[in-house]
Amino acid sequence: MKRPAASADHPVAADVRRRIVRTSGIGRLPTSAATHVSLLTFLFLLALTIATHAAETPEALLKQAQQLERDGAVQRAVTVYQDFLKQFPDHTQATEAQYRIGKAFDALGQVEEAVTALKQVTANGKKFKNRPDAFYLLGKLYASDKKYDEAIAAYEKMLGEGAGLFEDEVMNLCAGWYAIQQKYDEAAAKFNLLRRKGDNALAEQAAYKLALLWLKAGRLEAAVPAIQDLAVQFPNHKQIPELLLKAADGYRTARKYDQTVAICEQLKSRYPKSIETLAGSYLLGLCYRDQKQFPKAITALEAVGRTKEFQGRGLVAEALLAAADIYFSDLADPAKAMPRYEDAAKLARDSDSERKSLILEQCYFRLAEYNFTQKKYAAALDYYLLLRASGSALNVLGRVLACEAALGNQNPAERFTTADAETLKAKIAQNPGTAMAAEAEMFLLDRKLSDAVRLRESTTAVAAEYEAMFKKYSKEVLAQENMDAYLYGQIGTAYGHSLNREDLLKAIAAFEKAAGKGPAAANNPYRIPALENLALTADRLGDKARATQAYTELFALSKQSLDAKKDDQALEKRTLEYLKSLVTRSDNSDLIDKSIALTRKIIEEKGPLSELAAGARYYLAELFYLKKDFSAAANAYKDFIRIYGPKQDANGDVADAPWRPGKPDERTDQVFEASVRIAHSWFMQGHDQNMVRAYDWLARNFSVGNKYLAEANYWLAMELAKGKQAESKEAKRKLAEALWKNVVNPSLDFEAKNFKKGFHFWVGDSERYGDVQKYVKSAMLKAGQAFGESGEHGLAAAAFETFLSLYPTAAGDGERRGKGAKRGNYGEPDEMACIARYALGREYIALANTTRLAETFKPYTTGHREDRFRVSALKLLGYHAGRAGQNDVAAEAYATLLDEYGENYKDQKGDLVPMPMKDRLRSGNTRWDGIRAEVPKDLDPGEVRFALGYLYWKAEDWQRCVKTLTPFLDDVKLAKNKSRDKALYMAGQSSYKFYDYAGGVRFIQAVVRQHPKFDAIEEAYVFAARGLVETKEWRDLELISRTFVAEWPKSDKRPRLDLYAALALVGQGKSDKGLAGLKSLADSETYEDVKGDAAYYAGLTVLQTSPPDHRAALGWFEKSLKIFPRETTSLEAAKCAVKLEQWAKARDLADRTTREFPKGNPAVIDEAKRLLPTVLKELAKQK
Repeated sequence: MKRPAASADHPVAADVRRRIVRTSGIGRLPTSAATHVSLLTFLFLLALTIATHAAETPEALLKQAQQLERDGAVQRAVTVYQDFLKQFPDHTQATEAQYRIGKAFDALGQVEEAVTALKQVTANGKKFKNRPDAFYLLGKLYASDKKYDEAIAAYEKMLGEGAGLFEDEVMNLCAGWYAIQQKYDEAAAKFNLLRRKGDNALAEQAAYKLALLWLKAGRLEAAVPAIQDLAVQFPNHKQIPELLLKAADGYRTARKYDQTVAICEQLKSRYPKSIETLAGSYLLGLCYRDQKQFPKAITALEAVGRTKEFQGRGLVAEALLAAADIYFSDLADPAKAMPRYEDAAKLARDSDSERKSLILEQCYFRLAEYNFTQKKYAAALDYYLLLRASGSALNVLGRVLACEAALGNQNPAERFTTADAETLKAKIAQNPGTAMAAEAEMFLLDRKLSDAVRLRESTTAVAAEYEAMFKKYSKEVLAQENMDAYLYGQIGTAYGHSLNREDLLKAIAAFEKAAGKGPAAANNPYRIPALENLALTADRLGDKARATQAYTELFALSKQSLDAKKDDQALEKRTLEYLKSLVTRSDNSDLIDKSIALTRKIIEEKGPLSELAAGARYYLAELFYLKKDFSAAANAYKDFIRIYGPKQDANGDVADAPWRPGKPDERTDQVFEASVRIAHSWFMQGHDQNMVRAYDWLARNFSVGNKYLAEANYWLAMELAKGKQAESKEAKRKLAEALWKNVVNPSLDFEAKNFKKGFHFWVGDSERYGDVQKYVKSAMLKAGQAFGESGEHGLAAAAFETFLSLYPTAAGDGERRGKGAKRGNYGEPDEMACIARYALGREYIALANTTRLAETFKPYTTGHREDRFRVSALKLLGYHAGRAGQNDVAAEAYATLLDEYGENYKDQKGDLVPMPMKDRLRSGNTRWDGIRAEVPKDLDPGEVRFALGYLYWKAEDWQRCVKTLTPFLDDVKLAKNKSRDKALYMAGQSSYKFYDYAGGVRFIQAVVRQHPKFDAIEEAYVFAARGLVETKEWRDLELISRTFVAEWPKSDKRPRLDLYAALALVGQGKSDKGLAGLKSLADSETYEDVKGDAAYYAGLTVLQTSPPDHRAALGWFEKSLKIFPRETTSLEAAKCAVKLEQWAKARDLADRTTREFPKGNPAVIDEAKRLLPTVLKELAKQK
């Protein structure tokens, strides 16, 4: 008869020392009570001795320490580990214990102790499995203590031995430490090795650091090739322009002008819209200046100074200052220098430059001195006062007094022309209480304030010293030359540098006093600076009403002066700026009405040719808009365009449309803005048709150089989305093309070489076009959506991908920013970027391009935590990556969801604490702070957990599978999950795979007891029985066997359960019955594996006799090996052969164990390897 094939399941026997112990044979106890008590006492003491001995075994001690460490009792764990090393210094796990001590000390923050422990670990030879981890931690600890030589030595040794998974990170850190020590060649060698690993996450970082390293070392001949390599290998790296600029500056400093020019030209061609290109143009100007090519220098510098996109950057002011200096110092043409100093001062005043005060100081001083030499004392006095108000340390008191004297203000005080502090202090001491002393003391305080501002120190103490002067000097003294007004202005300036609300209120009060009131204020030279500073401070404080009041006074004063000096263009420009500030702060009906009346009066008084009237007419339209009189606003905008724009025909269209303005200026910008504001006015009235006509009018007449064409084209294209006819695929395609071509780029050939050069000029992150980017972004998203709906998924993906490449800042990682950010709270994401990224992934799904899907969605695993699409994206990534066989990517996506969403861990006080590393499913740096987010409604943790466990199951990553699925056993929230039975079954099988039968049987028993309708319930019973055999739970095993036979008496799994039933008998002391059952199965016609295992267990049972019958046992083992060989059977047979001194057979069996079962139970294989040398020695003796 043909034998049945092997059954699907079979047990793997435990270690040979874990024998089936017979419980019979104690014998009959005497009936005497004394004898009975004595025997019980003896047994109790014997049991106590055995228990004590077990607790003191090295394995038990080590296990206790490991458990303490897992429970977070790190200090206690250290103590137990140290006890282990004292008691068992030669134990095989001694190095492991020492390593755990090092890690524990690190967790406790005891660096020196951790270093000492880890040094011992790394000195104990190369066989320790965690040796790379020890080196890795040791190097980091050295570095944290700034012991870079030791850190480098540790990592170099680690790299020499093979750093494994740590290699790239170790190389990166090691290079950084070399760089800190200025060992640039050694650092470069490491960065170069890392850079060449193109597919490595650290390769791009290494390429960047290599270039930065050479720049820091001043070795430009190496830096430039490194930058070029970075650009070739990683062309989208954001810091390439910055590196090129630094290299260009280095060459300029070294007076290698040709190289500087070459790099700047490269910047201009490759990154035309970047701030670095602008800085490169600035460097070009400086190069020309250094080479005495002054006309070229001025042209280059002024081009930078006139760039409107970066008006708020200090670089623009620096460029105009440099151009002014060339006119003043090199060309000796101060008349041409002065307007440039004025422009530079204005730009610096509104900039965010750290050199703002220095630029203002130089500009104001030059302007003041020039006007002073030209005997324009009023203008000179204004600039000297601005210079002092800026906090300059320059002593211009003598000039101020001279100007006032020339203007008719007699000053009895002595003129001061020296900045020597000691001299001034002496004069104060010599002239107490006088105006002279007050002037000198103010000068010293001005220097003190200037130093505090420059060093970014607190200025409130200086303000208090200014205030003290009012007690120190009489009113009469301080009234001279408006010193009291000046003092109040300086007090306001000092308080104004604070961020404290109370200090800002004090600043406003001081500026109000400095500005003065009534007729006396008319002769106050500090009135205008005080009002300007008052307005700025009120804005900072959010007091719009007070700021508006200040600007109203400033406008009135400036207009009064302009009425007297009608041809003063600078004064007219300043008046217009005050008007703009005033109008833009009108936010209630009363202020708006007053502003409307004011602008109408200016228009009537000044006439259309006046710049002030032009500005007033534009702001009149704005005021109507603010007042919500949209009809009047639309008409006012039309009037502005008619008067100040191009000539129009009888139909209201531009003659010879479109209008082609020359060089763009402020007036052109206002005309363009007025054209779009007409459409806005119709929209606000709810007249959609008129709005569309207005946009169409704009597109036909003002399409050249007008950034608002983006908005007009967007809304005109969106007309194609209306009506039922817009629902067809053809209509969707037409809409997509209109949006893309008219708003984004005329081309749809995304792969063309010149595609990136074809974008409409308003597309990008330029500050000048920032207000129309919302239309560009929306057009890109809607075009992508429409392409997708029309079935053009390739074009849709390209559209979304282009969005993310054009707006990388908007597509950032959603991480927390700044030290003040709360744990678990991340920055608000850009909604459009979120949509683009998610939509791009969905298009790649439609295209079945899982690789690109993974590239798009993988950033969700480490960032974008506030992105509303994150959960959905990670689920999609896990599902589709898993289907495509990209299991690592899928597992990372699922693990991210399970780690970062759920109930938070709390400390004893109830405060949130980060999720412990041991509980996390993901390893490595995830840039997550460990604080979990609430589970969203669209996330089923049970579904995700099962999917992740299944991925690990397929990958044969048994331990991670168990860790992932364990919550199905105890978590009440998963008790009713539809996949619970399958999850528990997988977890149990996985535990068996790495021989954790005690853990595995818990899972399988839960299936058997709680899920009787499980699809594979019979197999579950078999696995449960197998686990109970290994854990020697004989009573439970007997119950399982009886239940199985009762439920499925004719099951094909019955022979395996009969085998386990026989083992239960043996385990419960019924060896004769059990052995009979085993023999019967071994000789029966059943599955090969059942017969082989029956013979194996029969051999083990024979060995339990007293004395053991090794010869009979060997016979059973050899029979088992012939039927169904296993590593456990082979080892037991070899050991019996040793006992019988059959050395040749023992050698063959031990060798067979190691050779034929390489993936068997590691403990069994190791024991066979240890046995083999002993056998070989005995064989050698016989020869």
